[in-house]
Amino acid sequence: MSYFCKYHCSKTFYHLFSEESKVLHGKSSSSPSYLEFLPKYVAIMASVDDLLLVAHRCYYYICNPLTKKWLELPKPPQLSKNLYPEEEVIYTEFGLVCKSSSICNKQLGCSTNADYKYKVVLISSLALFEEPFREIDAAHVFKFIATIFSSDTGRWREYEISYSRKISFVPREHTDVVVSNGIMYWLEGRLEFKGIVAFDPFNEISSKQCCFIDFPAQFCRGWRASEDKVCLGVVRGQLRLSQLFKARKSCFVLRIWELNHNNSGTASWVLHHDARLVVDSEMTGKMVLLALHPINGAVVFTLLGDHVCQYNILERKFESFFQHKDGHILYRMKIAKNKKFISAFTLVHPPWPTPILPLLSS
Repeated sequence: MSYFCKYHCSKTFYHLFSEESKVLHGKSSSSPSYLEFLPKYVAIMASVDDLLLVAHRCYYYICNPLTKKWLELPKPPQLSKNLYPEEEVIYTEFGLVCKSSSICNKQLGCSTNADYKYKVVLISSLALFEEPFREIDAAHVFKFIATIFSSDTGRWREYEISYSRKISFVPREHTDVVVSNGIMYWLEGRLEFKGIVAFDPFNEISSKQCCFIDFPAQFCRGWRASEDKVCLGVVRGQLRLSQLFKARKSCFVLRIWELNHNNSGTASWVLHHDARLVVDSEMTGKMVLLALHPINGAVVFTLLGDHVCQYNILERKFESFFQHKDGHILYRMKIAKNKKFISAFTLVHPPWPTPILPLLSS
């Protein structure tokens, strides 16, 4: 397991390797050259399993940092001029979604990642109305543009995606995406998160491609649902929602839910952790939740003052991995103007490295 922390659309400032990953990669957690095998300087946009989606300006690459194999994708097309005649395209969500093409699967007692198909998804922040981010009718049906590259065709294609919501709100300018069981998830709402959008790029039925998921009943609203207090993650393949906020001077509340799907096709939230984190008085008020551990559901990663830390809920213990000289500045950047300035991406290595498949045209 490996972690990357970076400024949004900027450089990676920290790599965290588990002991097993250090053996695989033969590197220390402070190595600055992890992605230097790529032909250009890139920013990390998304991750899934042991693959990364990276970008250099308007060019996108898929790579496996362990095998140092990479693939440059065709340049995405401009959005249709009839939709946005004068607007510059700004992509706000980025996803890399993989799906096994093998008959052999976990239900049969085996799995393989040697034969798979994938889609790269770019979500545009521009809305399909005269005024951006405005709901189009009383039922609050929202639309966005998804530009999707498919490994099946080797080409990009543009889609109009819509979903219904009970209340109206303003979509965000940027948020990180997580992928669980072939579905993309991201938090929605600007000053306050209102829920989660789920998008299945492999589903060809438009009415079932996208939906809105409400937060659990115990989820706290208002300022407790703002940018630096809510985080999505995937733990052992399942979507989890976490919330971290200050309860009093030196105590924080941490709650983590998992989205469980039953046989009838419906989903419900199950509360896994409701913990109280006591921190040193000097660090009070300077803690941000960065990511969830993808294997150990009792471990989270935080930015605590100028330290990148691991916190074990069961042991009630902080462990500092890295101290950044501008850590306090990072925290102020994190919450400034409610924009996402720090992103964390996970790499989880399967038993055999995922190969980088050639483009269909080649």
